[in-house]
Amino acid sequence: MDPLLEQVQLISQDYQMLERGHTVLVAVSGGADSMALLHMLWQLREPLALQLCVAHLNHQMRPNATDDARFVETTARHLGILCICDTRDVPTYHRQHKLSPEDAARRLRYAF
Repeated sequence: MDPLLEQVQLISQDYQMLERGHTVLVAVSGGADSMALLHMLWQLREPLALQLCVAHLNHQMRPNATDDARFVETTARHLGILCICDTRDVPTYHRQHKLSPEDAARRLRYAF
């Protein structure tokens, strides 16, 4: 087993993060960190008997946000994982509710 993958598995066991047979919802932005996490969990799915599901929220805060959503969906499909995607208009929400963009994004993400 890859040393990094082995480390992830050991840490997840030590902290009881992943239990055998559980379904894991993986929040994936399309960035390097979340894509690496998705691929690590995908590699651990058989040894830990995990069911994976990907969740992606397009916050509409960046010009290429739609491309990120497509990338996440395509990757999930390629890996054979269910992908749940949604889009929320964070810029409008943050203006209407007088919130910072970060707070507005967090609230809509948690609601998703």
